[in-house]
Amino acid sequence: MRMADLGVRMSEKQQEMARAGRRPTIGLIAANNFDGPILIEVPPINKNFNYWYVGVNVTYKFDALFKNNKKVKQAKLATLKAQENKRLADEQLSNGINAAYINLEEAYTRLDTKEKNVQLAHENYEVIHSRYLNGLSLVTDMLDASNIQLSSELELANAQIGILYQYFMLKKTIGTL
Repeated sequence: MRMADLGVRMSEKQQEMARAGRRPTIGLIAANNFDGPILIEVPPINKNFNYWYVGVNVTYKFDALFKNNKKVKQAKLATLKAQENKRLADEQLSNGINAAYINLEEAYTRLDTKEKNVQLAHENYEVIHSRYLNGLSLVTDMLDASNIQLSSELELANAQIGILYQYFMLKKTIGTL
C-alpha cells in the first residue's frame, strides 16, 4: 500500500511538472563586477571600474504551447493509472486478509475435529484393550488401535502447528509481522 501511495504521489508531481512547462520562467540577477587596471596599454593605465547591475529575465518557450499539452495528458493518464493500481492493491490486500482470516478459522475447526478424533481413538483403544484382556480380540486389533491412536495424536499436533502457521500468515498479510 505504501508503494502504491508513493506511486500516486510521484505521478501527481510529474503532472505538476508537466503543467509547469507551459508557464514562463522568471529569473532575477544581481551582480557586482570589479575590473582592475588596464594592462593592455603601455604604460598600464591605473583605472579601476566597478559595475553594479540588476536584471530580470523572462523566458517562454513557444513550443510548450504544442508539446506540453501532450505531456500533460500523458501525466494525467499516468496519475489515473497509479490511482487504479492503488485501488487494485487495496482490494488485493483486503482479499488477502479475508482469505488469511478464513484459513485461520478453518484451522481452528480442523483442531476441534482432530481433538474429537483423538478422544474417539482413545476410547477405541480402551475398548480393544479390554477385549484383548478378556481374550475377545487379537494382538493385531490391539496394534491397529494403537496405530490409530498415535496417528490421531500426530494429526492433532499438526493441526496445532497449522493454527500457528495460519495466525502468522494473517499477521504477515496485515503487515504487523
